[in-house]
Amino acid sequence: MQPILRFLQLLCENHNAEFQNYLRLQNKHKTNYNLVCETLKFLDAICGSQTGLLGLLGNYINEDNVDLINQALITLTEYCQGPCHDNQDAIVNHESNGIDIIIAIVLNDITPLNQKNYDLVLELKDNASKLLLAVMESRDDSTNAERILRNITPVSQLLDVGCQIYARGKQQDIESKEIENDEEVNDNTNNVAQTVGHNMYILTYQLARHNRELEMLMKHRTLNDEALSYYHKHTSEIEIIRHDRSIEPIVFPVPQLCEFLTNEKKQKVFLTCEQDEQGSKVKDFFEKFSEIFEEMKWQRKLRHQPTLYWFSSQMSLWSDIAFNFAVLINVLVAVFYPFNKGLKDLDSRASVAIWSSLLITLIAILIKPNATSIRMFFVAGILRSIYSVGLGPTLWLMGAIQVLNKGIFLVSFMGNNGTFSKSRYENLTNFQLVYHVGYIMLCILGLCAHEFFYSLLLLDVVYREDTLWNVIQCVVRNAKSVILTAVFAVIIIYLFAICGYLFIQDDFLMEVQEKPLAIDDQSVNITLNNKTDILSAIIPTINDNEYCTKDNCTNGTIIDHIRNVTQASTVLSEEEAENEQVERACDTLFMCIVTTLNKGLRNGGGIGDEPLYFFRVIYDMMFFFIVIIITLNLIFGVIIDNFADLRTEKQRNDEILRNTCFICGLDRKSFDNKHVTFEDHIRKVHNMWNYVYFMVLIHVKDPTEYTGPESYVHEMIEQKNLDWFPRMRTSSLNTQEDKTKEDEDNRILRTQMESANQAIKTLAMELAELQKLVTESRAQKHRPGSRKSPARPTEKVTSTPSPSVQPSPPPSTYESLPPTKTNVLKRNLVEENINSQSILENHQSYCSTCLETREFNNPTLVYITPWNSHGYDIAKKFAKKFDYISPVWLRIKRTGFEKYTFEGIHDIDKKWIETLKEKNSNVHIVPRVTFENWSVDDIHALFQSENEKQQLASTFAKFLDEYTNLFDGYVLEILVQFRGASKPTLNHIISDIAERVHQLDSQGKKKEIILAVPPYEELFDNNDFEMLYEHLDGFSIMTYDFPNREPGPVAPLEWVKMTMEKFSMPESENPIKVFLGLNFYGYRYDRVDSPTKKDQQQYGMKPIIGRDYVEFLRKSHPKSMIIYDPRTHEHATVIHGRPTKQQQNPLPETIIFYPSLKSIYKRLELATQLNVGIAIWDGGQGQFIDTFWRKSFIGDLRRARKISEDDTQWTIIYNGKTHKFQFVWLQGICVKIDKIADLMIIEDATGQAEIQNCSRIEDAWSTNEGDYTIIAGKLLNTTLSDHIIVDAYKIQYFKTSSKHELNWPFEVVDISQRVYH
Repeated sequence: MQPILRFLQLLCENHNAEFQNYLRLQNKHKTNYNLVCETLKFLDAICGSQTGLLGLLGNYINEDNVDLINQALITLTEYCQGPCHDNQDAIVNHESNGIDIIIAIVLNDITPLNQKNYDLVLELKDNASKLLLAVMESRDDSTNAERILRNITPVSQLLDVGCQIYARGKQQDIESKEIENDEEVNDNTNNVAQTVGHNMYILTYQLARHNRELEMLMKHRTLNDEALSYYHKHTSEIEIIRHDRSIEPIVFPVPQLCEFLTNEKKQKVFLTCEQDEQGSKVKDFFEKFSEIFEEMKWQRKLRHQPTLYWFSSQMSLWSDIAFNFAVLINVLVAVFYPFNKGLKDLDSRASVAIWSSLLITLIAILIKPNATSIRMFFVAGILRSIYSVGLGPTLWLMGAIQVLNKGIFLVSFMGNNGTFSKSRYENLTNFQLVYHVGYIMLCILGLCAHEFFYSLLLLDVVYREDTLWNVIQCVVRNAKSVILTAVFAVIIIYLFAICGYLFIQDDFLMEVQEKPLAIDDQSVNITLNNKTDILSAIIPTINDNEYCTKDNCTNGTIIDHIRNVTQASTVLSEEEAENEQVERACDTLFMCIVTTLNKGLRNGGGIGDEPLYFFRVIYDMMFFFIVIIITLNLIFGVIIDNFADLRTEKQRNDEILRNTCFICGLDRKSFDNKHVTFEDHIRKVHNMWNYVYFMVLIHVKDPTEYTGPESYVHEMIEQKNLDWFPRMRTSSLNTQEDKTKEDEDNRILRTQMESANQAIKTLAMELAELQKLVTESRAQKHRPGSRKSPARPTEKVTSTPSPSVQPSPPPSTYESLPPTKTNVLKRNLVEENINSQSILENHQSYCSTCLETREFNNPTLVYITPWNSHGYDIAKKFAKKFDYISPVWLRIKRTGFEKYTFEGIHDIDKKWIETLKEKNSNVHIVPRVTFENWSVDDIHALFQSENEKQQLASTFAKFLDEYTNLFDGYVLEILVQFRGASKPTLNHIISDIAERVHQLDSQGKKKEIILAVPPYEELFDNNDFEMLYEHLDGFSIMTYDFPNREPGPVAPLEWVKMTMEKFSMPESENPIKVFLGLNFYGYRYDRVDSPTKKDQQQYGMKPIIGRDYVEFLRKSHPKSMIIYDPRTHEHATVIHGRPTKQQQNPLPETIIFYPSLKSIYKRLELATQLNVGIAIWDGGQGQFIDTFWRKSFIGDLRRARKISEDDTQWTIIYNGKTHKFQFVWLQGICVKIDKIADLMIIEDATGQAEIQNCSRIEDAWSTNEGDYTIIAGKLLNTTLSDHIIVDAYKIQYFKTSSKHELNWPFEVVDISQRVYH
């Protein structure tokens, strides 16, 4: 059997996907043989698990069959790697105990084989752990990991096994020290046990991604356990980009070869990698890898030569010594050269001082050695040597030491850089090697030839200091520009020299310097101009006149002779004497050019000394401006610009190195307010050296042992393709790919919705045809001579396959029925087949006897908004049906350093709350609090400071304590406003608020915190839910708006169910903490012609609430069709378009998705099934509304008030119809503001209106008298002066006083519509 398994393994070698799938499924054969599952069953059988005794593996695994079991494990691993997801699923989900056997092999000791041959047990565990890793390889989901974790109880077993293997391996190391000199062993000091233990650690690391308990346990034990600390240190993680552009994390063991990468090499690569055209350093980094890899191998060889390694590791020390000796030698040369003058005797006190300093510095070195004390010791020793043995021997000794030290440095450098293993061409082109060889040659020349060669060694400071190197680069970097500018300057000077030669040749006269002859402090000035024979004439004169000898020569004799000669030579004319002081310098053009270059540049433009005249002034001034000012400054400007460019480039490079990820190129700002900081990102996720370690692993690992990701990266490296590097991407910021499962589910739902929309469109066309037939039928009935027949009800028409339609009846006037004593179920109103007549007749006809009874027994939360104020009345009327009522009043703002305040307090209605609690003493009033319009600075301050978090929580607690008799807690809406913020920090803020609020106690009644949760995983997922579950009292899941751009349902039932299942509570949990969001609003889609393509049409979307929906049905019920879609369990109201010549079957003109009694009932059923509560947004939007808003003039309202005497109803007759209303949009000129009485008065051409309670409106008093003002509010009453009294809800003003009518502005249209939740 073993050769067969080996053959199957070889078929799948190198991740052959075709054979991997073929072994599982043979599509072209009648009989299919799943060899993957058969291999697993074989492993199951040979390990004896079919007996049900997984814990007794040792009874079935022995030395006879262990090789066969290993082969089975290796073959199964080859089936999975690549990855082959289908084979992975087949192994994990197979009905046999195969996966359990594999886990048991990893966890159990396998006694007695463990005692007989531990190496065989290690091999088994190694292969089993690799198989488990292969099963989870390159998977985005956690299904397989969870299946593995199911059999590991407790999860700490994995860590314990890894630690035991590490301890066993460490013991083996101690016992086998005698083979440490073996080179092969030194290259692989990790023994088999530690390698297997490392694989176990990586398996645990991968499983910890899917188990929080295991993750926390690993973090805790890694700090205290030697084995886990070792594994953690030698484990790295990177991210790669697959062919499908998905990001895949990879965890791998760091090869031991990577330990030989020196810090100097790391620093050099980090600082010298260049950016490519896209601003990435990955390309240059990848090209340097071969150099890095070769140096690591050379460093490993160097470790086998301890002496050479020690010298190589002290390179910086030898370099510092060489530079210090060069400075000391040049100081001696500068001070004492020439050396033949000798030295004065050293004073005894100076000698004592030198000996004292020598002794003191020696003691300092012995006690605490440092660079300063060592330098002082050498200086004192050199001074003592100079005055003891002489300057020459001391200098020679220092030169010899310098040669020896530099030789040691050169050997260290060559050993550290692997010079001996490189070619001659590589060594000759190595600038650093050539530089250091030249350095030692100068040292030898200074020692053997002349001391002045030592001066060149001081130029080493340029090589050592980057700042000076940049200064040199200013000239060298752009040398071409500097040279060309200098050539241009020479050309200009050449032209000036020609002009000088032609026109002012006689002006080029240069002064000749006189040199004094000093004899016994007496001097005689002798002009050397054309008088070279004077001194020669002196000597013969002296010889003729008793030339002085050794015995009789005196200074006076020589002076007298010289004076006589000079006096004779001065017998010249005055003109000759004057001419003898100058010399002509422009007799030839070459002399003119040289003189112009020499004198013109050095003298700042003046050439010659003749008196100035007009042409000469022009010549000198032009030379000065053109050559000195312009041309030379051009050269200087090029150099200065180069220096500025270098400085800017250095600053930019430093900025990039500090604030940009080396691998992906993302900057530090991209990680602001994210759950991963920039430092953690470059240290853990995108550590550049982890990528080097992974490429080293690819090079040193056997290709047949590659995993799927390793094979992929190896292939990319061979092709020199860098697409596997994650450029400008990381999994921690990739929100598009963070959605994974949710996006996939949404795509499925969108597909279903598109098919549903297509069905609606098809149905609408069929209905158009039906209406056309009905119209023709009616016309036929009314033709002359036709026989009259009794009217029959319109037949019910249904469409295939499932959406049902009930056409509206003929036009008539529908009045809403009053409340009844029967609920909607008994009245058969909860149906799929409904029409507009049913809605118009029953939208206000609630069950008056059911106000205190409940059909839905789980908790109910309802939101009440001021802009849909009818919700206040709904809450009072149906108070006993609600457990929680959340008025949307409050906002919290940060007003300063550790200061927070609540806004919207003016909206608090104490009487309304007291009325609610009178009707239902058990109701909880939990106002919603939002975090709207926070600045980035405020958010940053809150997330960065623990004091800010505590102060925020304290503000919540203090405010609730102040209103403890009114409020029973809060509903927090914070997740949407802080989108993109660090989720762990955000959860910490929420839990702090809950903790402070829970500390309050009002008459034994705990205050509660409910969190409004958007249905998007990037904002709040199951991990966040589990983290906050124990801290919070409720989660209001906002299952309102399904993401859909095309006309479609508001919240498909299947989507609601899938969303709610992500937040499932424990089965025995009581009370219920999760609320299903239920919308009381809908969306209206109106057809809009495409502005670009006339044959294409699209829909504009806007929200619609109950009163608007009822009004729409009143106006259009003859044309409207109401369709029920059983797939989404929502009703759609459709108005078809009129057929034209171009479109015989046009698309619907209007489509409205609005909740019906049936859709609400289905969601209540779902809530009961999931055992969750419901949260209604919002109570004032529902179709059971009995008032509507009206834009009115004051005169209209006065007349309306006179018609009705009912204080709660205002009646107006318009176009023959009677309208009753309570709420208005009112507009006019503000004529009076009374802040004390808290009112303002506005008027138009028809009268005046008094606006009360203005102070509760934010910025209300910004209105001035004379402003055009628009008021939204509730009508209260009229006064004796016939003024209208309005309770204001919204005030907006405009700086105008000339208009008596103004269209309602868009900014406040949300007064009558839904404010987006």
